[in-house]
Amino acid sequence: MVAARSAVARSRLRRCTALLLIPLTAGTLVTACSGDEDAATQSLETFLGAWQEGSVPGHDAEYQQVTASLGGRTPELSAGEVNVEEGRASAPVTVAWTLAPDVRWE
Repeated sequence: MVAARSAVARSRLRRCTALLLIPLTAGTLVTACSGDEDAATQSLETFLGAWQEGSVPGHDAEYQQVTASLGGRTPELSAGEVNVEEGRASAPVTVAWTLAPDVRWE
């Protein structure tokens, strides 16, 4: 029964984390881009660097609340090529996060 509760708790944490981080990530990148590919790439690198260090610029309080139970674990992040069209930048970002010793979220 304890293992089942633990699995349910981990599942809920993963959903909550994803629901919070996806909009925060998207919002930060869209507002940071000036339409210039170099500036957009720099914004993305800065954002991912801060996230890797345990901070989500402009949303630190929410991020700390959601990740408090992770014991300081931070995600592994990698980004693909930045594409700028009509003043909007986008880039694929891969997130892999070890949430517990035997639980990896990607």
